[in-house]
Amino acid sequence: MRFLTATTLMMITAIVGQAGTLNFSYTANSHILAGAMTGTLQGDNNTFVVSAFGPFTIDGAAGPSLDFVYSLDKFHLGISGDPTVTVDGSYMDIIACTTASCGGGSVLGVAAGDVVAGAIGRPYIIGNSNLGGNQDFHAADWSASVAAGTPEPGTLSLGLAAAALATALSRRKRLARQ
Repeated sequence: MRFLTATTLMMITAIVGQAGTLNFSYTANSHILAGAMTGTLQGDNNTFVVSAFGPFTIDGAAGPSLDFVYSLDKFHLGISGDPTVTVDGSYMDIIACTTASCGGGSVLGVAAGDVVAGAIGRPYIIGNSNLGGNQDFHAADWSASVAAGTPEPGTLSLGLAAAALATALSRRKRLARQ
């Protein structure tokens, strides 16, 4: 029964995900964009749902504060979804802006494998003038790693519920044998 409890807890943690920080760098037109994203690493250990972008640097200088983060598909096409990137760079659906309308200020967006990228027929990155504006996105120029995080509150609740259920089942089975 202990094995069942431990297995159940590990499975729930893997499915729900863990909060953490994705540290990344990307080379664009000989400029280096580097920084962090806060969010939740999913159970596949590759998909990262982004809740906040930054801080970041461009060639070592502090970039603007991009406080508004959206799914590029949702922002441009109205398709529901969360801003998402992958550690390996195979899927990118994120836009981060200085204003809620993403107008007039600094904007950084990446589309790769999402609907927007499919619609234009190529993965691309949009960026402010420091990055040279729109250009193709190359996953080979993307590097990312996830800093160890803590389980999401939902993961802890589900884990505790699973442990309580396993304990109750164990107790019931023991009482039935007596």
